[in-house]
Amino acid sequence: MSQGSVNSTNSKVRCSCGRIAVARMVRNGSNAGTKFYGCPMWPNTSCQLFVPIDDKNVVEDLQLELLERDTTIAELEMIQKLNEDKIIELEKEKKSLVDEVETLKTEI
Repeated sequence: MSQGSVNSTNSKVRCSCGRIAVARMVRNGSNAGTKFYGCPMWPNTSCQLFVPIDDKNVVEDLQLELLERDTTIAELEMIQKLNEDKIIELEKEKKSLVDEVETLKTEI
């Protein structure tokens, strides 16, 4: 059985035929209950991908992904707050310029 490549950045396993593997579980025999990544085309393929899934690593990968997403959300919220503050400042500046234009109009 082939050991496909694992991309630790996005936790995707690809089989030798290039497809993203799917999670499966052995249903019969001495390995029943074992979770593994296999080719999505199985059994209609000659690809023999079998990469056992280590539940501990899956949980750690998911925790890391969640942390990365939380960080991204926090960064986007900070950017949004900065943009809101900038909008407020620009609105104040606009009001000041409008007032100045009105003053100039009355002087003319």
